[in-house]
Amino acid sequence: MSRQKSFGTLNNFDKVYIEEDFSDVRKIIQKHQKERGRFLDNLRSILDECPSKLPRVLEIGCGTAVDLYIVANRDKCQSYGIDLSGEALKVASSIGKSFKYKAHFVKGDAFRLPFSDNSFDLVFSQGVLEHLTDDRAAAKEQIRVLKPGGKLTISVPQKYTVYTLVKHARIRRGTWPWGYESEYSYRKLQSLGERLGLKEKSVMGYGYWLHPLEPMWFMRSLLSKFQKINPARRFQFFGKLSQKYDDIWSCLENRFGHRFLRDIAIVFEKLG
Repeated sequence: MSRQKSFGTLNNFDKVYIEEDFSDVRKIIQKHQKERGRFLDNLRSILDECPSKLPRVLEIGCGTAVDLYIVANRDKCQSYGIDLSGEALKVASSIGKSFKYKAHFVKGDAFRLPFSDNSFDLVFSQGVLEHLTDDRAAAKEQIRVLKPGGKLTISVPQKYTVYTLVKHARIRRGTWPWGYESEYSYRKLQSLGERLGLKEKSVMGYGYWLHPLEPMWFMRSLLSKFQKINPARRFQFFGKLSQKYDDIWSCLENRFGHRFLRDIAIVFEKLG
């Protein structure tokens, strides 16, 4: 399979990394921590539980590599990032100056990873697989470089959102900056893991599309918006009501978020 057929959006990604402003590193880091907090916490937990004394971590399609830096910015951890976009890796190297521990970067194809078999404890990607026309081949290559017992974590857009509808409308109009992009249901990810002989360890959803057209975000933020204009908001009753509303939504997000939140992340284990 040719690189162009397997990854048809390189020019789109290069353009984004050339044109966007990545100078405010602190703001970028805060944005990632806020929007991907649950996903990043999950990756940290995997590393904390890793039996290797010197865990090796690989991020596929690392882009700015902020997620990699945040998760693996610790002693006794080897961090690697790979991306097909040279412009992305320039940004990643620049952002790395803000972190104590450094990462190693390689310009390469997700379908032909330049790493040995069974060499990583954790392989992860965020917002990558949906841009590839052959996700199974890409995932199979990631499994190849993963150690037996290692974890493969995939984060992609969740299918059942208004964001998906708007995205495809823009793709048809040619105004979507990322080029080709698909999305995933929980069942589709499960099926991918089953076909590749992986063991599912956990699944989670995280993040909302912060737009008035997204009904789940509208309902999630409804009470807080009301509180801002509620003249009696300082009364204890409304404070308790707001907390209860937030607790209910947190419970829904924890149990069913992978079915309605903007992004879905699944963790697979490579069997020995």
